[in-house]
Amino acid sequence: ALSGRASTKAIKGDLGGAIADYTQAIALDPQNTKLANVYFYTSRGEVKVKQGDFIGAISDFNQAIKLDPKKAAAYIDRGKVMDKQSDYTGAISDFNQAIKLDPKKATTYANRGEVKLHELDFDGAIADYTQAIAIDPSAARFYTGRGEVKEKKGDIDGAVADYSQAIVLDPEDANAYAYRGRVKVAKGDWDGAIADCDKALEWNGTLSIAYYSRGLAKDKKGDHEGAVADYNEAISYARLQGSHPSSGSHPVQPSMQKVVSMGTGFFVTSTGYILTDNHVVKGASTIRVKVGSSIMPAILAAADATNDIALLKITGTYPCLPLGDSGGTSLGQ
Repeated sequence: ALSGRASTKAIKGDLGGAIADYTQAIALDPQNTKLANVYFYTSRGEVKVKQGDFIGAISDFNQAIKLDPKKAAAYIDRGKVMDKQSDYTGAISDFNQAIKLDPKKATTYANRGEVKLHELDFDGAIADYTQAIAIDPSAARFYTGRGEVKEKKGDIDGAVADYSQAIVLDPEDANAYAYRGRVKVAKGDWDGAIADCDKALEWNGTLSIAYYSRGLAKDKKGDHEGAVADYNEAISYARLQGSHPSSGSHPVQPSMQKVVSMGTGFFVTSTGYILTDNHVVKGASTIRVKVGSSIMPAILAAADATNDIALLKITGTYPCLPLGDSGGTSLGQ
């Protein structure tokens, strides 16, 4: 009864209540080596992972393994937590043991492949995902995972092939569409990238990498306003998810978070000086100016925060609007 109630509480989001019930069940006989108590420790550890209590989770998985050293699932759960803590050696060791105990479980190979990717062992990661696919060729996520590794290794065509196969197996795999869109950006296929990212966002409207990649493609096609809108969406969702907009998965520090702003200006000299609003460029790490169909880098030459004016400089010669003298004007002119 306690186990069932704990499971229901966890599903409903009452993590504290679930832990309390599992703890009570364990307290009835903490050294019971029966399957039930191994389940209680493992389940409580999984709830602690959801709470972010990784140390407590590992302690529970350790106890489950102590009670049943042949419990492959406990090694898998502990390995996942070690991966989250960047203990890649420990994670791989646990996945190795799980594979030894249950060599036909495809997801364990995929889990180990993900850790190897984190270690930049691309060949090892590809081998593990390939083994997972050999065991279960119907799992789209294994192709998506292997595609990510191939993409990072520089095998762009191989990555596209894997993402495409993932989509064949699961037409609602938003990640596969988004990642394929990202690769198409790298290949210069702007329309293809936009189409893939549109599809990704159809299935998952919070996928930051899809907004980011679509923004890059729109930028290249000249739709700068659309690009800025997508960049801002990417940043917003990445902040909520604790990831970087360009990857969709890697942690991002606050100092890396960027906001894209947009404004207008006009040339005040023929030598490339542009007057704009200070709030548009304030704090910017990169400034770009669009003149006609060209986009070029600009530097901040001067700024007046009080009057919200900034002076930018780009290279080249341009027609300009010379500044007048306000000394001879009256109020309201």
